[in-house]
Amino acid sequence: MQKLLMICGLLLAGSTQAAVVSVRTGVDNLGAVLAAGSIDPNWTISTNGSDFSSARVAYPGSYPNYSSGQICCGMETISADAAWITTPSVLPTSPTTGWGISNMVYARTEFDLSDFDLSSVSLNGLWRVADVATGIYLNGNLLAGTATYGYAFSSSLPFSVAAGSSFFVSGINRLELRGYSVNNVWDGFWVAADVKGDLAPVPVPGAFGLMLGGLLMLVKLKRT
Repeated sequence: MQKLLMICGLLLAGSTQAAVVSVRTGVDNLGAVLAAGSIDPNWTISTNGSDFSSARVAYPGSYPNYSSGQICCGMETISADAAWITTPSVLPTSPTTGWGISNMVYARTEFDLSDFDLSSVSLNGLWRVADVATGIYLNGNLLAGTATYGYAFSSSLPFSVAAGSSFFVSGINRLELRGYSVNNVWDGFWVAADVKGDLAPVPVPGAFGLMLGGLLMLVKLKRT
């Protein structure tokens, strides 16, 4: 009987499948990078931490003295799979963003882990902030090494969350970026990251019937 139940359990378990959730700024829902001036469908942004609105893809722009595809101070050296986002009031032809001076700004996105085995989920990526990096938070938890309080616009900073971390939750997860503005020009966030993990096992069709049939057979054999 134990052997038969073990076989039925294997049938119920199904096969494990790996999956990836892409987390990027300035892309559409299919992962294509959006043009400057577009509204990002996945990120919101706030200059006070409470009033959030849809973020706008900010750069590249056509500000005088910068050729098409370039912006300020090494910010143009981002990889091509994501784009800078900022407050929705920004204009592609102006470096002014509306972040203010000496002010904290917040950007948020969400991803769903309802179908994942949380023990297998990990997060790895790169990010930038123009001007100062003050941290990445996953469901309210500060990710180690992300609050550098240094300028982070010209080079990409790594961040990660290891598999099995209690920071992940089943269902909707919130990733929040925090940056500090010092001059109200060329301000923005940039992120390119992946959430990887195994999908939770799904019962194989017909497995319940096989298990029930096997148990009935065992009962019949026991009675004879």
